[in-house]
This record gives sequence, C-alpha cells and structure tokens, in this order.
Amino acid sequence: KDTGRAMFNGRDMRNVVDMMESDAKFEFYGNTQFSAVRLPFKGNGASMIFILPDEGVTVDQLLESLSAEDFDQMRASWKRDQMIVRLPKFDIAQKADLNEAYRSLGVPGAVKYTFISTPDAGGVTTWQCARITVDEHGAKAAAVTVSDLCTAPMPSILTFDRPFLYFFCDDSTGTILL
Repeated sequence: KDTGRAMFNGRDMRNVVDMMESDAKFEFYGNTQFSAVRLPFKGNGASMIFILPDEGVTVDQLLESLSAEDFDQMRASWKRDQMIVRLPKFDIAQKADLNEAYRSLGVPGAVKYTFISTPDAGGVTTWQCARITVDEHGAKAAAVTVSDLCTAPMPSILTFDRPFLYFFCDDSTGTILL
C-alpha cells in the first residue's frame, strides 16, 4: 500500500531500502524461533510465506533447525488478525549448478549419463536459474531448469528489516514450490 525509505539490517551492514507497508488482515504464525506471515496470490491457490527469524537467531541457524514438522505446525496454526506488515522491495536472481545436488541425493547417473557417445561427452550438466521480484504490485517469479541433454506470538507490527526467508507454497497441499 505505502512505500517509504527505511533501514534494513543486513548480516554485515545496514542499508536504507524501499520498505512497503500494508495495514490489513493477515494470516500469521509465531513460535520461539520465528514469526511468519502468509500472503496469498489472487485466484490461483498459491501464496508466498515470509519467515522472520527472532532477534538473535540468524537465517542460517533457522534453516538448520527447520523441519517438515515445523512447516506442518505452521500450516495448521495460521491465525488471522489486523496487523501492519513491512517488507522491503526486492529483486533476486540466482543460478545454481544442480549436478552436485543430484550427486548428494545419490543420483550419480543423472549427471554422468549421455545419450550420444562423443569423445568430449563428459556427462550431463544441469543448472537452474530463478528470479523473484516483490514490489507494490505483488510478486513475480520465474525459474528455468536447463540440461545439456537437449523456509512466540507475533507482534502486531512485523517489519522485515533484517535477513529473512520466503517460500512459495501450494495452499491445498502445503507443498513448497520454490
């Protein structure tokens, strides 16, 4: 609704950023490690979940401790109330090589297999690029995976002014999409 300049407290530095603010009824959840808010997309059964670690808990610590049961508990415990949510505008793009991820899952064939036997065929290279933009108009996300084959009670004001997590979620199944 409203956007203004505000401080964002990063890991190693503080920056002034464009901070969006909305005063509305939101679904939220809180426990002893984090507070979360669910922002649904219009009409398609999906939502974006923003998770803010509590003061003194880093994103890395939270990621290490989160489990599937934590997500199930959050999904079953959303409360709806009037609150102010402050969230920075952001635009993030990332490229990831998926070969190591495949190997860590015990799927070496997925990265070693080749359809065509050529002298320089060293296996399959698979990578993924993703981009997420969140602004006053909503969220836009795109991802492409290419292979060379051919995640305590919540305060009434929730300000995401330090590192946070976000997920896209299918509302009917609770499946994390991205």
